[in-house]
Amino acid sequence: MSQTAPTRPLMFTLLGLPWTRTSQTIPFVISRMAFGLIAAWVLLPHETPALRLIWGLVYGLVVIGVQVIHTIGHILSSRRVTPPMREVRSLLVGFATLYPRDLVPLPPSTHLTRSLGGPIINLVVGLVSLLIWGLIGGHLLSFFGWFNIALGLIALLPIPGIDGSVIWRELGNYLSDD
Repeated sequence: MSQTAPTRPLMFTLLGLPWTRTSQTIPFVISRMAFGLIAAWVLLPHETPALRLIWGLVYGLVVIGVQVIHTIGHILSSRRVTPPMREVRSLLVGFATLYPRDLVPLPPSTHLTRSLGGPIINLVVGLVSLLIWGLIGGHLLSFFGWFNIALGLIALLPIPGIDGSVIWRELGNYLSDD
């Protein structure tokens, strides 16, 4: 199946897919940086304000990086089924994974496979990071590991608009088809 060019401005190409921006891209980055600043202020109370500011910006970049990792999980899992993903679009809440419009109903296993990729990679990366953190320490590695775990677990919740709603719906459909 041929891939059509994205209609949105291209940010970059990663793993063969266009990552495009929207009017929500800048607010997305600003909100993640603000989250990082708040996290640093709370988690690093003994640092000077200047260091908390610097670490807060680094934490903000980590938050964006963890969301990129989540999306990479979806890309990798979508390659195990058809049709594959066609574009990643940045939105205020994160990155939307876009697929060709389904002309025929897809089996529950396709939606389930696509949806599980993000949470699984976050949980695996988070656990490995925390194991390494247990050996070498460091607040940045701890933040990275725990944020991966948190995002992976939150993504599994059955809340409309996130992976968990698709996972739990399709798991039910998959089990009822057997």
